[in-house]
Amino acid sequence: MVDHTHLIKFGGGAEVYSIPLYSQADYRDNFLNVVPRTVRVPGMDGGVDLYGRRRSPSEIGQVNATWFIDVDDRADMTAARDTLDAMVNWGRRKLWMQPSDSTDRPRWCLARINNISTPQQRDRHTDLWQRVTANWQVADPHWYALPDGEWYLDDGEVLDDGLNLNSPRTTTTTVNDGSVITLTNAGNAPTPVILLFKTGSETLSDLRVEQVDGAGYLVNGFTSANSYSTNQQILVDSRPMPKFRLDGVSDYANFTRLGGNGFIVLEPGANTINISGTFSGDITLETYFEDAWRSG
Repeated sequence: MVDHTHLIKFGGGAEVYSIPLYSQADYRDNFLNVVPRTVRVPGMDGGVDLYGRRRSPSEIGQVNATWFIDVDDRADMTAARDTLDAMVNWGRRKLWMQPSDSTDRPRWCLARINNISTPQQRDRHTDLWQRVTANWQVADPHWYALPDGEWYLDDGEVLDDGLNLNSPRTTTTTVNDGSVITLTNAGNAPTPVILLFKTGSETLSDLRVEQVDGAGYLVNGFTSANSYSTNQQILVDSRPMPKFRLDGVSDYANFTRLGGNGFIVLEPGANTINISGTFSGDITLETYFEDAWRSG
């Protein structure tokens, strides 16, 4: 076991580059960088924080790493460089990282190559020992992982029936008017959650979803004025570019924000969500999310 933080690989399946472990010189990210906004106001000391009590938004994510390609025969270096350079063509893929505690589960972010540098210097024998510096850009600067007990199969193999074993954590429960559910984010950063309501044989109207803090105060939430009939699905997706859909079609016309931007984002730790409305009976609620961290 190696007890230090390191990158594992980029991509998956046929398009994967394994980053050498023992020749990694360094790795860093900027996921703890935020963008505060405080402005001067004439006639007063200090300034005004435009975000109030809210957290500052994150900077665009960057991951940087340096490692060495080591070959025994000079003829192998060109092929090794060609394999490395192919990453530029892959677009956005999962970049995997192992935390310093080797018993922790690997974490990933969705990244794309920003640049790769392989300076070739004859006096340094770079045809045998090539230094590589790679930079990735990350639109969502968080590391994600599944909790203990969830399956990892390599980097997410897809079976013949379409089941992906590296999917977000899924929980299924039944809800009705007055239901209270608890979702726990084991990371140290907020993580988006997907709520999928399935009416089945029941009907539903005036749906109200509230995320409350430990004192019972509203943090986030929404209401929907629509009336939902049997065998319908209401999707509430709080990931970037959030969505509110009925059977796959936008239902924003019936979406009213109660707090925040209306969409539920799980804070670190336990999160309480209250559900109310006019239900003809119990309906199914599926939730999907991953634990999230600011840095490795």
